[in-house]
Amino acid sequence: MSDNQIDNEVKYDLAFLMNPKWIIFSFSFFILVALYNFPLSKKIDQIVYSSLAVSNSCKIQISDYGINVFPLPHLSIKNLNVPATCFGRGKDSIFLPELRAYFRGPSFSPLGVLFKVESEFKSVPIELFFTAGISNFVVVMKESTIPLEILRDFLPGVKLAGHVKTDFYFEISKMKLKKINLNIQSKTFVIPAQNIEGYKIETLNIQDMQLIAATDEKSNLKISKFILGNEQSPVRSSFKGSINISPNNLMSSSIDLQGELALSKELSDSLGFLFTQFDKKDNFYQIHLSGLLAAPKMSSKR
Repeated sequence: MSDNQIDNEVKYDLAFLMNPKWIIFSFSFFILVALYNFPLSKKIDQIVYSSLAVSNSCKIQISDYGINVFPLPHLSIKNLNVPATCFGRGKDSIFLPELRAYFRGPSFSPLGVLFKVESEFKSVPIELFFTAGISNFVVVMKESTIPLEILRDFLPGVKLAGHVKTDFYFEISKMKLKKINLNIQSKTFVIPAQNIEGYKIETLNIQDMQLIAATDEKSNLKISKFILGNEQSPVRSSFKGSINISPNNLMSSSIDLQGELALSKELSDSLGFLFTQFDKKDNFYQIHLSGLLAAPKMSSKR
């Protein structure tokens, strides 16, 4: 991504793996863990299963795991299930039939052990980097392209299409959110034809989309840029503000966003009556979004 790159980096350069001494050490270590050193194996069991309890309301489940040496040292996890309670909803968990975590050596920023994680979700390949520390963990996704269709189960009442490129940094420390840095961009963002809140809309080819956000010192998510559309798009909008993240229920997080929205002539003729109560400046409706993330309220920006 060319602008506003995430400033949190996890070192995952693989050059050191070409050193024969390191390869021999890695293979020997995992062989000893898997076959001979049972006390250490039990310790790994404790680490693996205890790390699955992210919080009281978010307890990840697996059916089994194994340590493998070939083709590279890695941890293989079967039937991983992330329950809906981790996202603050009553249904639609994430299920991964298989996940592979390749050992990438020690990490010094943050301090811990670094893994490259590979899996597949709804036939879409997923690749990210995971650092497991003593009392924290970090997840990093670098410039991954994701089809928006796979998010349909987590966006109630709204269908989205297209692809987004994602930079993502997520850190949990002592079972509490410590930091999020997020940069999402798309040139193919589409809202398919559907009914939203009882109103029928035709397909909206928005095209451009960008969301840049980061947590502050109080772990509130600051939205520095949320832009939809361009001069050719049927909808154009720009918002900034904050989301006070609820640790127990994401959809119960409170929002405070200020922005503006413009509609094409065709869209204004069909849906413009929904915005007559809003102030207008240079053909843009001035909008304030507040309330809960699950049910935001719109009022005119003052």
